[in-house]
Amino acid sequence: MKLFIFLVLAFSTFLISEDIEMFLECHDVIKGELQMGGTGLFAFTIKNNTEKEIKLITDSDQWASSPYWKANVEGPVDERCINIGVTLVSTRPIGIKPHLKIPAKGSLRMNYTGIGVGNTGTYTIWVEYKGTEAPEGYYKGYIKSNECTYTIKEPEGVDKEIFDLWQRQNPESPPCLFPMNMKKELLNPAYLLEKYPNSTYAAWAAYSSFSKPETASPLKIFKLIKENKYPLSNAVPSIESKDGWKRLYGKDFAKWQKEWIERILADHPNISNADSLKLIKGVMEFVLGETENCVKTLKELSLKGEEMQSIWAKEFLYIIEKDEERAKENFSK
Repeated sequence: MKLFIFLVLAFSTFLISEDIEMFLECHDVIKGELQMGGTGLFAFTIKNNTEKEIKLITDSDQWASSPYWKANVEGPVDERCINIGVTLVSTRPIGIKPHLKIPAKGSLRMNYTGIGVGNTGTYTIWVEYKGTEAPEGYYKGYIKSNECTYTIKEPEGVDKEIFDLWQRQNPESPPCLFPMNMKKELLNPAYLLEKYPNSTYAAWAAYSSFSKPETASPLKIFKLIKENKYPLSNAVPSIESKDGWKRLYGKDFAKWQKEWIERILADHPNISNADSLKLIKGVMEFVLGETENCVKTLKELSLKGEEMQSIWAKEFLYIIEKDEERAKENFSK
């Protein structure tokens, strides 16, 4: 079945033109994982190979309503899953209306979550930029990304228990509607972490409170840590508090993240955002003064991780190494 859904997702490598390339990256997921908070599972990267800045017109806050962009989906799409609020991909790009700017010899990477399909099965997606009629000042041309294939798998174990509970409560609803109309307490992250701590859905509930060091430069994060300004604080799920949240600060927040990441990776070593979790874990180990563990975690990630996390880890390790060398030099003076 072939449908055309206005959403922008996913990465691989596929040469588009001499001037500009679009890469899509996608990951296999379990049914309901996207709707329960899975973020960054689909990445969209645009690479500018020229010596000057390129602007791609969007002409819309959301690409779903832009005449210049189109995303295509092939797979077992359920007609009932199209354009349904919480399940349709968030098509708001990081770039702001009316265009995206890609610097000379640079790139722009954007993450998306969710997609207007929910049935188990294999899907293929690709994106097109139709800019041949773009106004002056914008890139004029047609760009097609690589085709990216991913699978929505049936949940197992405790994930299946949660999904089956919802299905019994909503027997006529398609999978894309999960977890809408679920009993309220299950949608509370604190309850989810307390009652189903080993579920993939709980992993994403915890992840929503984690720091995201890879969104800043390694040098900036390193300096903030040295100044005791990272991580600062955040609200985390807590079954003990009246509203289901409590605020943690500094090292207490770092410890909470490290412990939850260790738990998540033990239960779900192949979770879609595993490399992001490992990167956060390594940074939190550095925050907690566990430099040896940090180096071990990030070194493994630099060798085996996905490109984005691997490069970030290498740069952070280099900064640590140079800092230690300076400290030794100062000590010997």
